[in-house]
Amino acid sequence: MSKREFEDIADNVCSGIISSKQRAIARNELLDHLDCELEDAVSRDIPEDEALKEVINNFGSVSSVKAEIAESYKEDNYLAIVKGIYSFAGYILIAGALFFFEIFLLFISFNQDTYLFHCCILFIVLSVLSFIAAKKKMIKLPWAIIPNALLQLIWVYEKGPTFIIAISELLTGNLKNFLNDLHYYEILSANLSQLLMAVFIVLFVAINVAISICSFRLKAKRTVNKKPCIVLKHISAIVMAFVCLSSALCFGTVFIIDNNSGFDYTKLYYIVPAESKTEIEKVLSFYKNEAENDGKGIFPGGNDIYQTEEIMYKVWYHHDLDSAVIDIHAYCNGKEKTPKNEDWDWMIDNGFDPSDPDFIPMYDLTYEDTPEVYGDKTIIQKSSYDEVPRDIFYKTASSRVVIKPDKKQGYLVIIPFTNDTFRTDKAEVVELPLEKDVRIYGNMYLNKYEIILKKSSDE
Repeated sequence: MSKREFEDIADNVCSGIISSKQRAIARNELLDHLDCELEDAVSRDIPEDEALKEVINNFGSVSSVKAEIAESYKEDNYLAIVKGIYSFAGYILIAGALFFFEIFLLFISFNQDTYLFHCCILFIVLSVLSFIAAKKKMIKLPWAIIPNALLQLIWVYEKGPTFIIAISELLTGNLKNFLNDLHYYEILSANLSQLLMAVFIVLFVAINVAISICSFRLKAKRTVNKKPCIVLKHISAIVMAFVCLSSALCFGTVFIIDNNSGFDYTKLYYIVPAESKTEIEKVLSFYKNEAENDGKGIFPGGNDIYQTEEIMYKVWYHHDLDSAVIDIHAYCNGKEKTPKNEDWDWMIDNGFDPSDPDFIPMYDLTYEDTPEVYGDKTIIQKSSYDEVPRDIFYKTASSRVVIKPDKKQGYLVIIPFTNDTFRTDKAEVVELPLEKDVRIYGNMYLNKYEIILKKSSDE
């Protein structure tokens, strides 16, 4: 026998004390008591081995002493539980403050997709802390992690995009398309990705609960089995690697480079037809002069329309808080082709009388209902919010204008009005007829919209 048995007895007897501080004090006092008993027995010329047996026999039933000590520390245990509840409540308050900070960042960014990157950063931090807690067998840290994870279920319910989507798109071979969509559109989680993220959060919380319980059992000497803690350390390492990989894939959008900086507000586009390269130069010169005459910071006025017998377009976009508005105007010979929904004589002549109980409002009509409702038959779609399912994991949403030019030869000159001035240096020229669809992107407050020029062969 050895004095190690004293430590085992002290660990067992004091394991009923919840407070680690009180448990350490009681354990040390018990060990001192047992050591004093051993010294007394040895002083009576009893061999050490026999003295150890005598002290242990005199100690009595370990279970009975354990119950007595637990009873004597009943009030301390109650206070430790209350303190733990207060600590957890404090963690919830801190998590709530962080959550509202996330909402604030979303508010000032005007962009819901910002949440995806907040979620990435948050779970990277949480998964690293979870791994540290498992490795160092920490009891309290997991309970600080749990509220932060649980609060993200709110965004899951709101269909906020999450990093889970990146892994699913990687596995299905659609990652490149997803990153392009994330770069150019607002992402909405489909039901399946919502479910996957909810399951991930629940499992993440369960792992942290298990880490805390396992660490407490081991530190309180209620078990000597270290295997569960080792397994949890490996699991938390896998979760951390999963979160970091998925987040890294999402942040891959920064490597998608285009001419449309998120901080360059392109609120308008002018799409002007040109018969030849000489006329292209005239168009560019016209808008270059407009930029010089109006000056930076001056919104384009009535003199911003290039005089041409062909149809030219001006696309206007505005985004504010959680709303977006996109509009398109068609011009011929410098005059706007008035949309039919603004021509009440035309509306009434075609059966769209507001006094009629069967009247269909303009915004419920489609291009197929009234081919000229948008002002020109070449404008085939105008939508301030258009959702498009991509696969079983997510949808995209965007403000969108679709034009199918009837001009078969020549060019279209696309001029952005960026940061309150015409930018002829960023003008784009496309040759007609179009061999493929041309997509043009603009943005305001990091929210992007698109203009699609449909190729002529499309029906």
